[in-house]
Amino acid sequence: LQLLLLGGTQKITGVLVLGAYALASGTLGEWLLKQPKIRLWQQRIAGCFMIGLGIRMAVSGGATR
Repeated sequence: LQLLLLGGTQKITGVLVLGAYALASGTLGEWLLKQPKIRLWQQRIAGCFMIGLGIRMAVSGGATR
């Protein structure tokens, strides 16, 4: 009985926490989409990240088989 109660408590807590997280991230995401300066910086950072990964792949030498 205790194990069942513990499992149920964990499931309910998980649903509440993850539900709140989902609602907060959705609200924040909508707000970020309405901010043109933030969107511009997100695109710049993502672009720099992709360029950095490309450079890393180019200089890594690839597989040695």
